[in-house]
Amino acid sequence: MMEEGKMQNEKLKIINGRIPGAAVVLVLMLSFVSGSMAADAVVWSSAAPSGQAAPVASPSATVILSAPATEALPPRPQIDQAAIVQSQRDRLGEMRRTLQTALVAKESKNYILFSDLDPKMRNAILVWLEDLRTKLMARLAIPAEQRLWDGKCLVVVFSQQEALDAFARRFDRHLVTHSRGYFVLEARQAGGPRLVHIATYQPAEGGIEHFRDVLVHESTHALVEMYRESVPLPLWVHEGLAEYMTVEIDPGLRVGKEVPAYQRAGTEPYVSIQRILTEPFPPSDIQAYEVSMSLIDYLASRDPDGIRRFLDLMKDGTRGEEALGQAYPGLNYKELERRWRNWCLRWYAPPEKAKS
Repeated sequence: MMEEGKMQNEKLKIINGRIPGAAVVLVLMLSFVSGSMAADAVVWSSAAPSGQAAPVASPSATVILSAPATEALPPRPQIDQAAIVQSQRDRLGEMRRTLQTALVAKESKNYILFSDLDPKMRNAILVWLEDLRTKLMARLAIPAEQRLWDGKCLVVVFSQQEALDAFARRFDRHLVTHSRGYFVLEARQAGGPRLVHIATYQPAEGGIEHFRDVLVHESTHALVEMYRESVPLPLWVHEGLAEYMTVEIDPGLRVGKEVPAYQRAGTEPYVSIQRILTEPFPPSDIQAYEVSMSLIDYLASRDPDGIRRFLDLMKDGTRGEEALGQAYPGLNYKELERRWRNWCLRWYAPPEKAKS
């Protein structure tokens, strides 16, 4: 647990987001209470397959906490990583007492898992998460040993939604009705430890594949957000990378996620995707998420190393379209759309293939 302290005023940059079949909401936690893990935090929340938006604690907004892109970031102090990890482990006792839930701790190199699921599933979750981290780090050409967060990423997975609801209310002041889970960036003090946690549950419906899809999607948000510094990114980039990595981890999802992008590319009369590239898309627009994935897929097919250059430029403060042109010479958003459409119609699955 971090020491109690008065929250400092910070400038806020507002964005929006969601995942297919689920609302993604960023919630600003405005105050700190003893026992709360997210005193001043960013929360990405994934809703249930019904697509219903989850109500959130008031006040709520889609928020990224960050320094303005033009300001030099101060050097980060030395952090006692072993002490941070131990403090994360120590959270288990309070969670058990407060929630009256038989959570069990299990760790891997980069993650701490608290869960009441069976041992086989606990092992599988850590394998998925480490696999995701390895593949995303490789995709972005980030050295495998580079630290993205302080301590370890804490992942809390319940067997029942009621337990997730209670945890979110008590520890994160977040309402998750109809929600499948959420990711929290615990942004407490400028220059202080950067801590993250993910909370979700395994529902009876949807099977393991859907559960893994949600977990990988939210974990990708954590990895992308914590890479270098937390700065606002175009929504299509954040969501596109999150969806892209679900397919990297489970290739069996690919055909089903290609179809909406193929349909958008082949619609007659054609409807431009410029709004997806330049504006937040609404929670109901599942197609926009798979179009975003397909844009990342196209860029990766053209030059895999360009994705990291693109992300680095944006992390340095370059705006999305300008960063794209520097990472992929000759591309602006209009040219990207033209080439994406041709590529998508050539390589992606039409609906009849998805049904076969």
